[in-house]
Amino acid sequence: MKKILSMAVFMAGLTGLTYAQSTNTEVDKRDSNKREIRQERKGRMHMRNHAGMSNKTAEEIAQAKTERLDKELKFSDQQKKDVYAYHLTKAQEWKAKAEARKAEREARMQEMKADRQEFENLLTAEQKEVYKNKLAEKKQRFDKGSRRDQGREPRKGGKGNFKPVETTEQTTDQV
Repeated sequence: MKKILSMAVFMAGLTGLTYAQSTNTEVDKRDSNKREIRQERKGRMHMRNHAGMSNKTAEEIAQAKTERLDKELKFSDQQKKDVYAYHLTKAQEWKAKAEARKAEREARMQEMKADRQEFENLLTAEQKEVYKNKLAEKKQRFDKGSRRDQGREPRKGGKGNFKPVETTEQTTDQV
């Protein structure tokens, strides 16, 4: 009897381990697929925004887009000219907007530096030292990662974890 019972326990344990391993493998495959997709998207966005268009002229951008679409759609000569003209105007607009955004960003940075300098002029030498140390700590925390990594505990509660509301029966009894 003991042998049968121990054999049943052994088989149940073996089945459980096999099941756990197979689900972990499936989860790992899904996670790795998600990671690969994320990396691919990140790579495409990085190429498109930084290395791809920002260093090229509007004409180069229009030519590259037209050629890429021509391979797939096989344009006629007139269509190629029209599509190139369309992409050229869009690329010129994009470049103009990008320059405007860059100038606006630089103006904001200069304004922030001027505000910080004006604030620091109000402080004493000791206060400036404390303030600079505080900024350095803040920068160090920012460089380490997100706020969750800074030793803060995650929020407790969440969906469904709320205080019960008084019913109308309770409120009528009190009145």
